[in-house]
Amino acid sequence: MTNNDNVHRYLAVPFWLIEHPELTQAEHYVYAYVLGFDNAKKQCFAGVTHLAAALRLSERSIIRARLKLKQLGLLVRRQDSRTGR
Repeated sequence: MTNNDNVHRYLAVPFWLIEHPELTQAEHYVYAYVLGFDNAKKQCFAGVTHLAAALRLSERSIIRARLKLKQLGLLVRRQDSRTGR
């Protein structure tokens, strides 16, 4: 953990995620982390560098995991209409 604010945080991970036959361990970690840090609008703004550091995975592993999760429809990237990003 990177700071003391996270010491008492926890995340309930759905069984379907743990038992998903197509997901690697990295994909499980990325999905669970994003699930734990989304806001009330179901949005998460964690970037590749942040995810890699927090999960102790390479940036390339994060990129591959996000791509697979997007292909399976588990993550959706929406473009910000205000910034175009």
